[in-house]
Amino acid sequence: MSEGCSKIEDMCLFWDAPTADCDSIINISLRPLHSSGLKNVPAASIPSSLPKESKPATINDTPESVLQFERALRKAEHAKKAGKDLSTNDLKVVYKDDHIVVVNKPPGVLTVPGLHSRASILTLIHDMFGNSDTSMDRMIVHRLDMDTSGLVLFGLNAQITKTLHAQFRDRIVEKEYECLVVGHFPAGEYLLDLPLQRDHQHPPFMRVSTPASEQDAGAVLRELQAHSEKRKNWKHPQPKPSRTRIRVVEHGLFRDKLPYTRLCLEPITGRTHQLRVHCAALGFPIVGDPTYGLYGEAAPGGGIESLPVLNGPERPDVALQQEFLKEYRPNDNPMCLHAAFLQIQHPITGETISWNVPPDF
Repeated sequence: MSEGCSKIEDMCLFWDAPTADCDSIINISLRPLHSSGLKNVPAASIPSSLPKESKPATINDTPESVLQFERALRKAEHAKKAGKDLSTNDLKVVYKDDHIVVVNKPPGVLTVPGLHSRASILTLIHDMFGNSDTSMDRMIVHRLDMDTSGLVLFGLNAQITKTLHAQFRDRIVEKEYECLVVGHFPAGEYLLDLPLQRDHQHPPFMRVSTPASEQDAGAVLRELQAHSEKRKNWKHPQPKPSRTRIRVVEHGLFRDKLPYTRLCLEPITGRTHQLRVHCAALGFPIVGDPTYGLYGEAAPGGGIESLPVLNGPERPDVALQQEFLKEYRPNDNPMCLHAAFLQIQHPITGETISWNVPPDF
């Protein structure tokens, strides 16, 4: 792939040359395009305009708005049920010593207590392995979304947790996730560089940052500042750089008819919902994602629904995503995203230690 960019509304799309460990780099700079930055681009690589994809308003004769409401309602009920049903049987300890605990979190369970529920993996960890001198907050090293399964690490005292926080901050920790996405993702390895921000139109979710979304965020902040003295000094939050390595593992057919791809995802940065938004923005949503998938509660396509980043015959259209919704209902089945690999330096011995737990899907 040659380096260059093409005008796509008010955004610039760069395709960089492959590197030694990556077939291609997808670097999307969402800023006003200046003509001085234009370079040669093969006409077949990037379309001259955004595709106008018509989105049906119904599925099985049910209006989209009703589907969104039903999904939000089921999700709330699911979270409430998960909190009530949580017990020590849900705690699958992968590793434990006097300093750390690693567990394999099941999907549909909170990592840390929510606003209205104390039930969580952290609560169980504290009740079973904590002590009166260590508060729950001082055991949290990192967390997974409620819908995500996989490896979670906890510290058994404040100093251990602080040491592990430093490893995450300094990017010493290595993590890999496994997921299934709708459609046949083009084979190869990719590095996706796509900044994220809070979505003020769909709180509390995330979206890809664009000039338009930045303007919206600024308008919301100014409105808040105008009505609250406490918010006068609030600063406009800047988009956060977000990078993900993507490797295609295999292609398959769900129930022998619906194409899916198994991906290995390595989050170089650790933003909220990063992997889910990145997959959605590429046009290949994670199977069973109730938030960033079709008719989810977040902005469609990670906020840039029609951006042809990986446009081609493999990119799933709305009809295929609808078929997945019918065959694999997100509110009745777990999301297919799993934290499969975790590697750290032991906070006491300094030894490199890792764990690998495959997903159930």
